[in-house]
Amino acid sequence: MKISGKHFKRGMPNNYIAIEKDYVLIHSFDGTTGIYRMEQNEFGLQEGGKIEFNLVAKDFNLLSKFNELDVELVGDSICFKSGVSKFKIQNYELSLNRPDTTGAVEMNVPIDIMNKCIAFADATRKECAGVLVYENSVVGSSGSNTYKKVLKTNTQTIHIPGSFLKNLEKDNYSIKSTGKVIFASKQGEIVYSPLYEQKITMLENYDPKFEGILSIDCNELIAQLQNISLFSNHVCFEIKNDKLNLLSLVDEGIHKEFTSSIKIVKTNIQEYKQVFRVDHLLKVIDAVSAKEISIDKNAFMMKNGDELSVTMVVSNQNSEDLKIKAVTVKPGENKTVEEIENE
Repeated sequence: MKISGKHFKRGMPNNYIAIEKDYVLIHSFDGTTGIYRMEQNEFGLQEGGKIEFNLVAKDFNLLSKFNELDVELVGDSICFKSGVSKFKIQNYELSLNRPDTTGAVEMNVPIDIMNKCIAFADATRKECAGVLVYENSVVGSSGSNTYKKVLKTNTQTIHIPGSFLKNLEKDNYSIKSTGKVIFASKQGEIVYSPLYEQKITMLENYDPKFEGILSIDCNELIAQLQNISLFSNHVCFEIKNDKLNLLSLVDEGIHKEFTSSIKIVKTNIQEYKQVFRVDHLLKVIDAVSAKEISIDKNAFMMKNGDELSVTMVVSNQNSEDLKIKAVTVKPGENKTVEEIENE
């Protein structure tokens, strides 16, 4: 039987392949998350019944390098021929279990919103590792960074693993959940994953109110923060005399300095001085477009209607590894983290 190498994509630790008539069926999975695909065989109707075989990820991905393959089973071996090349791969036993889709309900949670949430999640902490979906909102949070979108999701509280989204292509999918398993389907494909059992409810009504308002050219702010990122991971964020001053905070072992200022269009803040992670500020600004920045003594927020993104200041409490005492940083001084800690 003939098959094209283009079918061997998105391989996982376990891969079941069946060639029959004019279609190719592939079920790839890692024990929990899986992809089930049924695709047309570009070589048309194949004679000789049905061929089934199983491949580990390395062998599965190898076959993607070939345009055309002739496949034959000989004992426990899978024999391939492509042009003048011939090779064998060992077949092995594989237990197939497709998840139960009974009672699955379609969700109103766009994939692009879930991807924004994952960008704010923390894969190292299971309680913050995925997308938190509530009845009226979708949230991604690492604790120090949070993104939230208010919308009717048509589901109760669930916690979606980030690995589920990594297996989706850019096409439009219909997203459904049984409350225990989540499915994404499009023509000829189903991606599935069990949901996290741990459900974080404290962020369901997260809606911070900050009194400080700052209006500046955000494009200029992004450009200056990108420049600072070449010198340091942290920036001292100071509002004074109708200007936003930006000072790179030297991390231990790095001896570079960058200072800049941006003219303020409008603000109700007289003085402000705090330290933020540069990459966190860029993430927050990129996630939500807003005319004004909201600020309080401990956080920076972009908010536009039903969408918000927040990052917290760097402090002893939320950055134990750095131990920066943000409020003691003096403008114009370029100090190491160790010097600040010893003040």
